[in-house]
Amino acid sequence: MHMLRKLTRDDVTINLEVDYDDTPVRGNLVCSDEPELDKRDEDEVFRRLGRGDVWAWALVKVTAKWNGFRAVTYLGGCTYDNEEQFMESGGYYEDMIDEALEDLNAQVQESYREACKLIEN
Repeated sequence: MHMLRKLTRDDVTINLEVDYDDTPVRGNLVCSDEPELDKRDEDEVFRRLGRGDVWAWALVKVTAKWNGFRAVTYLGGCTYDNEEQFMESGGYYEDMIDEALEDLNAQVQESYREACKLIEN
C-alpha cells in the first residue's frame, strides 16, 4: 500500500463562520481576582451583544474541505473586534486550520486504507 502525501492549505478550501456563543458570559469571560473589573468587561460584552455584534461573544467554526471530505473545528468564548482581529490575534485561527487539516488528512488516509481492501490480487 502506498503512502499518501498530506494535504496542505493550498490543497483545501478553508471557511470561517461565526455565530453567537451560547456559553454564559458571566463567569466565563474573565476570572480575575478583581470582580469589579470582571463585571465591567462582562457588561461591555452584553452591550455589544445588544447591538448585534456577534464578535462580542462568538463561537467560531473553521471548516477544511477537499473532494467531498470535510473537517470542522470550533472555538467558543471568543471576544474580538471583528473577523480580521480574530484571524490575526493569538494564533487561534492558524491552530484551528492545522487541527482541521490533521483531521482531514486522517479521514483521507482511512478512506484510502479501506479502498485498498477492495483491490483484487
